[in-house]
Amino acid sequence: MIYELFAGIYGSGLKTLSLTLWIAALLCLVSLLFAILLASMETRRKAFDPQNQNINNEKIELKDIADFPVTMWLLVMACFSFYCSVFTFVSLGKVFLMRKYELSTEMASQSISLVYVMSAVGTPIAGLLLDLTGFNTLWLVFSCFLALFAHLLLTFSFADPFVSTSLMGIALSIFAAALWPLVALIVDQNKLGTAYGLLQCTLNFGLGVFSIAAGFINEVAGYFILQLSFLGMMLSKFNQIKSNH
Repeated sequence: MIYELFAGIYGSGLKTLSLTLWIAALLCLVSLLFAILLASMETRRKAFDPQNQNINNEKIELKDIADFPVTMWLLVMACFSFYCSVFTFVSLGKVFLMRKYELSTEMASQSISLVYVMSAVGTPIAGLLLDLTGFNTLWLVFSCFLALFAHLLLTFSFADPFVSTSLMGIALSIFAAALWPLVALIVDQNKLGTAYGLLQCTLNFGLGVFSIAAGFINEVAGYFILQLSFLGMMLSKFNQIKSNH
């Protein structure tokens, strides 16, 4: 959307692309500055917090991940399958929407961007709902149903794709708000960093591998079979979350 905004002013070309990349670089810089600020605040808190002296300083080793409970590994698999099915669709779905729904490039981009827009707006709301209601596992199941329904609409119907991608964005916001706090309820406090690192590592590795696999499936079998693979990943999460529950 940023590229298209600049394209409306400067036209398509290297200047528009460079401006878009500079915006991305600026956002990364802002993120870095806030991270540095947060680190300094955390350092000051530890220095002046008397309870800091009671924190367990037990040495943590990589082999400790073998001692994680089964529920943690189920969360890892749920994280892998959900995010791969959503993010890979976002990366490859533009052409799919253009071909199936005969959308223009601009309209297809706007539809795909709704996944992130709805997630950005919905995540704080979803977090508030979870704080008020609890039941993180039930919310995880609901988010998976919502994402599955969105993929079913995209695969087997000609319903407005803007509705489907909006539902997928809402599902993404609920899933994120419900999943990540669960780790603190499952893993010991002194191993939380390792647990979150394991989740993020699995997510990044999965996205890298599955993106390649999805591209291959798309080239060989087409978008319909690719959508069926997304549906399969969505269905696999229900067993994982049910076992976790």
